[in-house]
Amino acid sequence: MSSKTAIPIITLLILLAALAGGAQASTVTASGGTISSVGQSGDFPITVDTLPTGLSGFNITISLGDPSKAEIVAVTLPPWAPNIPGIQQNGSVPADSVWIKVADFGNVIGIGATNVNLGTVTIRGDATGTTTLQVALTQLHNELGNQISAALIPGIITIGTPTTVPTTTATTTVPTTTATTTVPTTTATTTVPTTTATTTVPTTTATTTVPTTTATTTVPTTTPAGFGTVFVTSYPTGASVLVDGVVRGKTNAILPGISAGVRTFTVMKDGYQTVTFPVNVPVGGIVTPPKVYLVIGTSPTTAATTQVTTVPTTTSTTVVTTVPTTSPTTSVPTTSPGEPPGSSGSLWVISMPVGAAVQVDGEFRGYAPNIVVGLAPGSHELTVSVEGYRTEVRTFSIFTGRVTYVPVFLIPDVGQIASFF
Repeated sequence: MSSKTAIPIITLLILLAALAGGAQASTVTASGGTISSVGQSGDFPITVDTLPTGLSGFNITISLGDPSKAEIVAVTLPPWAPNIPGIQQNGSVPADSVWIKVADFGNVIGIGATNVNLGTVTIRGDATGTTTLQVALTQLHNELGNQISAALIPGIITIGTPTTVPTTTATTTVPTTTATTTVPTTTATTTVPTTTATTTVPTTTATTTVPTTTATTTVPTTTPAGFGTVFVTSYPTGASVLVDGVVRGKTNAILPGISAGVRTFTVMKDGYQTVTFPVNVPVGGIVTPPKVYLVIGTSPTTAATTQVTTVPTTTSTTVVTTVPTTSPTTSVPTTSPGEPPGSSGSLWVISMPVGAAVQVDGEFRGYAPNIVVGLAPGSHELTVSVEGYRTEVRTFSIFTGRVTYVPVFLIPDVGQIASFF
């Protein structure tokens, strides 16, 4: 068998062995600590200690046990998650409870990863005392898209310094038999506990560690005006993507921060002909050009009309995307990313192996990985298929203004496996 064909089989066997072999349990921990005084804030990360079968995405909720003592005022997404509006999301703040939803696009967190940050919450102290910081799992999926069982450990947050003046110690240290030695009473009263409590600078130092300012600056939640996001895919993958002559990454790639308007995209790989095509980038939206199929050779060529994607962002609500298939070219109408906010949702499909055909409600919508936009809220049927593997059919839900993430791991067909031996 060829090495290219063997790779998915080997990957499948490794992952199935990791799942069947009694993988190490995971523990999700909410950090605790001290906030020096009422009105001050501190950062408290949420971490998972080990991920024996990797991570494809998660949806967690962080809440305060006693909302009268503190409030969550900011959320910082994990540093390994790319800032892609609509894919990496969190609930609004300030609040007593907030959710964080992140997808691991690009397999940054691999099998066997340890001490993985799932996000950080910034908490402001509102009253002296203590409160727990609790975490709940809605989704914690491994590389196969299966739920990970994990133990949950809450954190304890203390606001302010407790007024623990040891009056009993001062009383006990006064010997009643020696009436002349009344000075120890004065000494006991000034036994520096109060001074020590006043000079507890460690808590002040913790408050001044500026992570709060850094966190606020590093989490842009919206795409800047005049920019959009382009999702470029190719077969084979690993081809360089140039935008207006500047290298921006390798396929398959989500490229945020592309200047809006018609841009020239070039896809090139050693041993294959270069493909160049224009893309009309929408302001604040996501556009997915048709999959680029590279032809073996060395001479550059101009992309056929099937590689041209035009996305009107203001005047039209639909766009026709020409999708190459094994049969003659088929035009698939989709809803434009420029449609009114909140009228539809999107589906993000990835597959193992890549390049599987994607159908939504029986309609062909491209090849995975792919983002299907303009879907009506509610339940839909997803069909993912590729030659030599069992077809996967799933039901998923679309929510208004959100992206639903569905990873699909295809199982090789029994007859296909037998042909390898």
